[in-house]
Amino acid sequence: MTRSTLLRPSLLTALALMAAGCAKGPAQPEAGIGADTNWEAPGGGADEAGYSRLTGITPDNIGKLGLAWSMDLPDEVTLESTPLAVNGILYFSGGYAEVYAVDAATGRQLWKFDPRTWERRPDKFHFGANRGIAYEKGRIFTVEMDGRIDALDARTGKVLWTADSIPDGVRNNSTGAPRTMNGKVIIGNGGADLGARGFVTAFDSATGKFLWRFYTVPGSPEQNRGDPAMEAAARTWRGEWWKTGAGGGTVWNGMTFDAEANRVYIGVGNAGPYDPEKRSPGGGDNLYNSSIVALDADTGKYVWHYQENPRDSWDYKATPNIVMATITLDGQPRKVLLHAPTNGFFYVLDRATGKVISAGKTTEISWARGIDLKTGRPIEAPNIRYEKGPTEIWPGTIGGHNWQAMAYSPRAGLVYIPIQQIGARFHRTKAQSDVAFNIMGLMVEPVVKRPGDGKGKLVAWDPVAQRPAWSVQYDTLWNGGALATAGGLVFQGDASGWFNAYQAKTGERLWRFNAGLGIIAAPMSFSLKGEQYVSVLVGYGGTTAALGDVMNVGWKYGAQMRRLLTFRIGGAARLPALVPADKVVHAVDDPAIVLNEADVAAGRGLSIACASCHGVGFASPGSPGPDLRESAFALDFAAFSHVLKEGRMENGMPRFDWLSPDQTRQLYAYLRARSREVLGRRKPAAPAAGEAPDMQKMKGPVTY
Repeated sequence: MTRSTLLRPSLLTALALMAAGCAKGPAQPEAGIGADTNWEAPGGGADEAGYSRLTGITPDNIGKLGLAWSMDLPDEVTLESTPLAVNGILYFSGGYAEVYAVDAATGRQLWKFDPRTWERRPDKFHFGANRGIAYEKGRIFTVEMDGRIDALDARTGKVLWTADSIPDGVRNNSTGAPRTMNGKVIIGNGGADLGARGFVTAFDSATGKFLWRFYTVPGSPEQNRGDPAMEAAARTWRGEWWKTGAGGGTVWNGMTFDAEANRVYIGVGNAGPYDPEKRSPGGGDNLYNSSIVALDADTGKYVWHYQENPRDSWDYKATPNIVMATITLDGQPRKVLLHAPTNGFFYVLDRATGKVISAGKTTEISWARGIDLKTGRPIEAPNIRYEKGPTEIWPGTIGGHNWQAMAYSPRAGLVYIPIQQIGARFHRTKAQSDVAFNIMGLMVEPVVKRPGDGKGKLVAWDPVAQRPAWSVQYDTLWNGGALATAGGLVFQGDASGWFNAYQAKTGERLWRFNAGLGIIAAPMSFSLKGEQYVSVLVGYGGTTAALGDVMNVGWKYGAQMRRLLTFRIGGAARLPALVPADKVVHAVDDPAIVLNEADVAAGRGLSIACASCHGVGFASPGSPGPDLRESAFALDFAAFSHVLKEGRMENGMPRFDWLSPDQTRQLYAYLRARSREVLGRRKPAAPAAGEAPDMQKMKGPVTY
């Protein structure tokens, strides 16, 4: 690769980028034709607003937007990253923290970095999901599943340094994008569903030197002693949680750097285990779970927190992106944080203090009537912690808004939120469907019964009035992140494979493109030689398998190509013929195979080990792993046993060598039974009390 063919930013570009890192409101300059503009952070800038100040593509010329080029990614499955654009090169991550560098004008690959985590840490290699990379001063940063952070030379892909962000001996894993902040790079991790203790770690971005670590939940009394933040948090817990494997609070996605205040705001995840009486018997808010926490960027010291869900009991998390903005309230500009966590509310917080200013409901909510603005606490409904038996809650565990990034347009004054609606049933004794999880003794299963359940929306939210300005209804639940532009447009991909552009103020759909596969990543925009481009990664997957048929749009594993698509006005490229979606399960079976019912029942409990890739109850939406009910390979017991034991590590299939021969036979029996149910050769068995698959049997990480 030579740099001579790549564009270099003009002085105008440099000034615009400096402004983009600091200004957060309508005063931010916009970039029209003639400006070359980068996209150097997952959310476009430090404000995490997902907002492009380019005005080259508008409602007037959007009809001329066409495909400039596409890049096939046959080795990828789930694509959740938003590309970065730096000086004429696009950078993005694949599902296992690979990094691609691509010429932004042509789509020609310049280099690829493959960390090959499966060779070094096969025990940590499971579930291919990665939400992006970071950039600073000629360095690209990617974080592998095992928590290792790699700093790469942006020109060549050469590794400059590596560091471990997760100590050995814990179940944490990393899937989120790191962030940079004035010479530092910060990363969090996941694993709260199984009680992993959350934390974030900061390194020197030039050398990889460890700088600081902040834990989001307290440890033992000895570990907390002398740390005011941990001592204060410990007073909100009961029992000996540090001995029982309780905790949670992993920071696996949203982090926002405030250069003016020299703070980083972190979105803390759900409590683990979900059942509060197992985690903290007798009460307690359990700080800092389900909170936004402000930290000093230089030291990692606690500044303030706001807990959105005290005593979380439903897998609610503050991990969606946290947007910095300046909005006018009561005639005065206010520096605020805008946040739409999974609990369904939309919060406006004072950036200096963390005090909640206002909150509104963005989706179906049954767990609370509202937020008490005097105390900041939710006004909770009765029996929401399943005190009196099974309880149905909206939103369910995947939330009203999850990691798919919302975008904020200071020009329109609106926030564009990917919303989903689905409930969940929580109960301690009995599973009521074959898609129930046993999460450390608590049964959890999706509920689709209210109007709108199982579907998603793009909601344009007015943060001042705390009400929707408009919304677009989708038939699909799990849709992509949003991009807003100064040209008056909002871009979003959906699970059915359409890449859409809407009028930012009215929601009118002005344009769409058939990508041939569902989109869950957020798009981005950049310019070269004064021409505006829009790019998006196409790769439906991630946590789709966890809800099985609810997420099934008909995409088949390996049938539809994963791609990077880039558009411009006048683009005339075409995609090859697309393979249509197919929701029919083409199950295979051998009637000669005799099933032992005891094996089938035991196999059901073991099947959770396969659920994150192949679906709960083997009901797979085709990603991130194939539907094994359709697999002729899995029909052969010898082949099935061999792959379980040896894995296909380089292709994303971990080893399950911890399974005994009897357990392998039982898992196979359950798979065969599920295939026969599809073919009508067997009646579905009603789940027995307490029979739901146990997530503790799962050896790999659990993550969104």
